[in-house]
Amino acid sequence: MSDTTDEIESGAGLYENYLEDQRLIKERAREKDILISIIDRRIEIAKDVCICNEGIHDGNRIDCGCFHHK
Repeated sequence: MSDTTDEIESGAGLYENYLEDQRLIKERAREKDILISIIDRRIEIAKDVCICNEGIHDGNRIDCGCFHHK
């Protein structure tokens, strides 16, 4: 093989590694966004949690007589 062919193959390998690194970065960012949205949702649910032990408190529905749910 010539030096030029070796350089082309080396460059192609580097580019493939670069593309794989970019794919992993995007995948990690997507996973991070998903995790953040899950945490945000749980925080929103927790804001509505009532500890009065009356009625339904399942995170989706709140059916009790507490003043802060009206």
